[in-house]
Amino acid sequence: MTVIRLRNVSPLLRRRLKAAAGHPSLGRAASGRRGRAAAPTPHDMLWAAVARRWPEAQREYPLIPGRRLRGDIVFPAERLCVEVDGWQFHGRLLADFKRDRDRQNLLTIAGWRLLRIPAGDIRRDCGACCALIALAKGCSGQGPSPDDVYEEIPCPAS
Repeated sequence: MTVIRLRNVSPLLRRRLKAAAGHPSLGRAASGRRGRAAAPTPHDMLWAAVARRWPEAQREYPLIPGRRLRGDIVFPAERLCVEVDGWQFHGRLLADFKRDRDRQNLLTIAGWRLLRIPAGDIRRDCGACCALIALAKGCSGQGPSPDDVYEEIPCPAS
């Protein structure tokens, strides 16, 4: 067995490495499902559906030269960026929330249209998320009429 020292590694990376290796110190819940394949993430689910439908789509595409801003799924020709939002990376801390808003403002100023899709929506109905992307891809600079949006995407009852 090979032992790797993890002294100079961030705590988050250390946990991820141990979880990937099925480390016993993490227990069953933290290390995922042992012996079974892990469920795909919402990001992976949406990317698989988008890549099949639109081969020109790019994953983790650099959006603004000289900045470390990458889009989850990007259509460069339409300047459309699709972001998968989940509580794990986008909503647990106020600083993360503010950083995402600053990022969105920078992208808008740079001429990108940003489509934010919650991870839960992808898990519930990935096809509806693709329909939303198709609607955004088909938009001219003015966007669709409200009737087009509300007819295509059912709203939950209040």
